[in-house]
Amino acid sequence: MIESARAADAARLAADMESERAKLSELQANHLVFSRELAAARSQEVSQKRELMNFQDELDSIKKKHAREIADLETDLRKRDRKVQDLEEDLRLSAQDLSRERGNSSILKATISEQSTTHVALKAQINALQAQLTAVQASSDSNSFTASEYRLKWEDAQQKVQQLEQDLQDAEISRRRLHNMVQELKGNIRVFCRVRPVLPSELMAEPGELPKDATDVTARIEYPDRLDQKEIVLNSTSESATGQERKETWQFTFDRVWVPFKSGINVAHEIILGL
Repeated sequence: MIESARAADAARLAADMESERAKLSELQANHLVFSRELAAARSQEVSQKRELMNFQDELDSIKKKHAREIADLETDLRKRDRKVQDLEEDLRLSAQDLSRERGNSSILKATISEQSTTHVALKAQINALQAQLTAVQASSDSNSFTASEYRLKWEDAQQKVQQLEQDLQDAEISRRRLHNMVQELKGNIRVFCRVRPVLPSELMAEPGELPKDATDVTARIEYPDRLDQKEIVLNSTSESATGQERKETWQFTFDRVWVPFKSGINVAHEIILGL
């Protein structure tokens, strides 16, 4: 019985050992699989980190480019604000000049009106004196005055007529001068516009950048009035806060518009022809 019990224990122990060996083999196989999966996961993690670094570098470059574009846009916006302020100041000064010239024109009109009234009064006086002179000459035969008295009266009347005629001529000259001044004030105000060409300094690029083209730094300007050359149209394209493209157009009218030119000789020629 002891031997059979030992044999049974040995068989049970052998069976347990065989079971443990099978479990160990299974654990080793699972460990090998897990090791391979871990190596693959680590390799994938390394590649993902490398891609993430590349994405981060690309994102940094995009941020830098975006920052440069924002700085350029802010610079352009400040320049446009300064130009708008300058234009508003010029407009205010022009409005003040126009108001002052209108006041002067009103004063000159009033003066011309007074001169016209004086002119009419002088004409009436001359006509009355001429009528008196005619009456004196007509009644010279019937009056008892001597020839010397008539001569004195006639010379006196002639002097008065000459003086009134001289006053009339002076008043007419003054009226014409004031009238010409009014006409000049009405018609001598002119506004001209000249679009200058691109300066070489505006085409210079920053270090590390390609040289700029003339179309990159010039405003989008159109000249619809090719015949009279009195109109200019500015076009602008921007992006709204919602990401939509927004186009704006400003149209201006002047007495004369000069397009960009290349030489100073053309400047003088155009100015002479325009004026």
